Amino acid sequence: MTKVPLIFWLLTLPRFQKTLVAMTIDLALCFISVWAAMVLRTESFQISIGQIAVPALISVTLLYPLMFFFGVYSEITRYSGTAIIVSFAKVFGVYVPGYVLLVTFVTIDGVPRSLGFLQPILLGGLVINARFFVRGLASYFTQGNQNSEKNVVVYGAGDIGRQIANAVKQLPEINLVGFFDKNPELLNKKINGIKVLDPRTLVEASKALNVQEILLATKVLTWQEKSDLISSAAIAKVPVRYAPSVNALLDGSFAVDQMKKLQIEDLLGRDPVKPDQSALTQNIDGKVVLISGAGGSIGSELVLQLINLRSKKLILMDHSEFALYSIVRKINQHACKGNPEVVPILASVCQKEKVESIISKYKPDTIFHAAAYKHVDIVENNPFSGYETNFLGTKHMADAAANSNVGVFILISSDKAVRSTNVMGATKRLAELYLQSFKSSTTKTKFVVVRFGNVLGSSGSVVPLFKSQIRNNGPVTVTHPDIQRFFMTITEAVELVIQAGVIAGHGEILLLDMGEPVKIASLASEMIRLSGRTIKNQQNADGDIEIVYTGLRPGEKLYEELLVDGSTLATHHPRIFRANETDQSLKTFEANYNNLQSLNHKSASNEVLAALVQVLPEYTPFQES
Repeated sequence: MTKVPLIFWLLTLPRFQKTLVAMTIDLALCFISVWAAMVLRTESFQISIGQIAVPALISVTLLYPLMFFFGVYSEITRYSGTAIIVSFAKVFGVYVPGYVLLVTFVTIDGVPRSLGFLQPILLGGLVINARFFVRGLASYFTQGNQNSEKNVVVYGAGDIGRQIANAVKQLPEINLVGFFDKNPELLNKKINGIKVLDPRTLVEASKALNVQEILLATKVLTWQEKSDLISSAAIAKVPVRYAPSVNALLDGSFAVDQMKKLQIEDLLGRDPVKPDQSALTQNIDGKVVLISGAGGSIGSELVLQLINLRSKKLILMDHSEFALYSIVRKINQHACKGNPEVVPILASVCQKEKVESIISKYKPDTIFHAAAYKHVDIVENNPFSGYETNFLGTKHMADAAANSNVGVFILISSDKAVRSTNVMGATKRLAELYLQSFKSSTTKTKFVVVRFGNVLGSSGSVVPLFKSQIRNNGPVTVTHPDIQRFFMTITEAVELVIQAGVIAGHGEILLLDMGEPVKIASLASEMIRLSGRTIKNQQNADGDIEIVYTGLRPGEKLYEELLVDGSTLATHHPRIFRANETDQSLKTFEANYNNLQSLNHKSASNEVLAALVQVLPEYTPFQES
């Protein structure tokens, strides 16, 4: 079928330019409707420009503000269906009496008063029909080449889904073959000729309709529904993508092959909980905030969230020049008026005098202590470095905070601190105990510990590792078939950490709800299936990617925990809990700590482990079998 270039040129114009075209058409229709009303009233075609100029200008002056106010110019005529009729009803509900009053009761030479009644009727018909004429033309001339179409279903038949469906139907490369929606009132009914199917039949329906892509066009899926969708789509071997916005379809920034695929992170995430805004801002708004480890995974996300919480000044502290450069660059890319002053400081938490100088100089109101060594196998091979950074670094920061009367000090800890079998966890537990020991001392600083598990997207996370291995055609390496871990998105983790600093009492350990633990082998299998590949094993020798079990690494546990002893106590936030654990006084801690004071860079690994065991009876060093 021959396509008309002008039509396609108009359809690909930016939204602003399309609005100008619509306004120009409406301007012409205002003059045409006044002329037609005069012809009908006078029964003569001899109408001068002078006769129609004033009533036409009144019409334009009245119509434009109403069209903007009631959102007609922001409506997408090609996709809005009956919604635009409702908008026009509102426009002309005001326009008709307004125009009648202006033309009937204001004397205009050569213009009969009855024009005030005739013109609105004609204008309404012309304007509405012009919209639907354009819609019909666009639909007719954008019918695609049947040989290049991709069969697509839209998941979600609500308002968003219907708008997206109407939009993608105009794209030559897409053939819309159905909807999926759980709403029983919609099941097996048709929307604009397209049937609504039950999501539970996704596998069978996808095969029957030869579905090649699923567009997710709903924001109300629960975690379980999203999980079921991913699993069913993986079985059907159909990719799931997030539907583009209708505006993206309009302004030409949309491309079918650039739509974001549903990721494994979407499966591991939980249903969102609206944050407590007062808890987010209480320790931040108008305050000086220091973040140690500001260039790391958690630290950098903290910085990016704090930028938007109206802090007065952000002190970014990191020992890595490149990490510090990277986070400052990210901040500068999103710089805008009202952003806090940012002070990048190249320093290590192990430098006691430097730490004291920084905190004394800038006098932060809040400190987020995120600096730490966290990779279990590396710290296991470098135990003193782990002890020095994770414990002594925390001690230097905490002591300096107490001496400078910092308002709140928040330590970001780990589930590996609980009954640890590795040096990394043991040193984090030591840091927790030191902060808890301040509970019995007189200090103006509130010390808080926030403990949580693995964060998706952080450096060293299995998710980017598995993605890389899958891209390279495998194998995907898992240490043990039964190993499990807790997971949380980095955005949610940081948001909860900020709120926890307000919710916690002095010396308390707070736990973040990590949801259910995830079996790493199952995670690897899901990621392989989501990539469109198959698993190679004894049952499927012709599969694409093999999962290889490499054995537990030194210090690695099969299961992580969040509690050392005791139980949890609820807070007013559904995702944050208090650990009801035994703590100790600063005096008791310092007495135990004396066993560690003799350690230095020359200490052998076994000396460090022995000293940690003396202080932490629950710590069980890894033993080679």
